[in-house]
Amino acid sequence: MRATRPIPRLHVVTDSVDIARAALSGGAPLIQVRVEDSVSDRALYDLASRIAPLCAERGAICVVNDRPHIAVALRTAAVHVGADDLPVHATRTVLGGSGLIGASARTPERARQVIAEGADYLGCGQVNPSFTKDVATNVIGLGGLIAVVGAAVGVPVIAIGGLTLADVPSVLAAGAYGIAVIGAVRDAADPASATSALLAAVTADRRQIRDQGRITGQDSTGNPDPATEGTRR
Repeated sequence: MRATRPIPRLHVVTDSVDIARAALSGGAPLIQVRVEDSVSDRALYDLASRIAPLCAERGAICVVNDRPHIAVALRTAAVHVGADDLPVHATRTVLGGSGLIGASARTPERARQVIAEGADYLGCGQVNPSFTKDVATNVIGLGGLIAVVGAAVGVPVIAIGGLTLADVPSVLAAGAYGIAVIGAVRDAADPASATSALLAAVTADRRQIRDQGRITGQDSTGNPDPATEGTRR
């Protein structure tokens, strides 16, 4: 059983209550709470327990990265898992049938695997170099993104990795459903305004593509468009 809630097009990833608050004030529909592996469960719980109510106040989704038991404890019912975390099917057991589960996928093979296990959306990257991942081993570029999108039939793909406002047209043209950002909001002079601009760009760009007739129930790669899929459910 997969989640029934719509997948937002903009995901703001942070380990800061202040950045989360600013992003939410700028309209962020989803905050992913992500910390280093060395951070204890207790510290993550304390952090996420401050961010989750802020999300609830704004009607936004609070996703806990890597650790589904923290999401269960906070009753956020949303988690994102990587290749070294619990498998998606096991995460579903922990989180419950209707919980929202995202999974990282850098290759078509990984994409097909996690989709078969029940992932609700894929996080794909890193598309560009970033300060949070090792550049030499992790950058897949737009070509890698296109390959994953091609394997992710009917499942939204969220591009991540050093993305900025200027990257929105190219990643959406590559077939991504939306984007996840860290530095584009965290390092902005005005994180709230940066969030608003990113959200407007993601929404406007998809609308423009659809108006041009390049999406009619399909995304730019020919896969079912999750935006229109959601309206048919």
